[in-house]
Amino acid sequence: MVSDDVGDTHEYSLLSHPAGMDVSTSGLVTWSPVDTDIGTHSISIEVVDNHGFSTEQSFSLEVLNVNEAP
Repeated sequence: MVSDDVGDTHEYSLLSHPAGMDVSTSGLVTWSPVDTDIGTHSISIEVVDNHGFSTEQSFSLEVLNVNEAP
């Protein structure tokens, strides 16, 4: 979530992400990992306001294997 001046608009971008991950116009990140995504993924998100100011957030996300019914 971005806190900024009233009336500013924001554009979100995924700079580094696993295949299939998406970010909405409101900044909500969605992704439905599958078995081939098990492991650690590096993610970087950038937000730019309508004045050209930007910030970036990077983090790691680990996808764990789970037991599945046969």
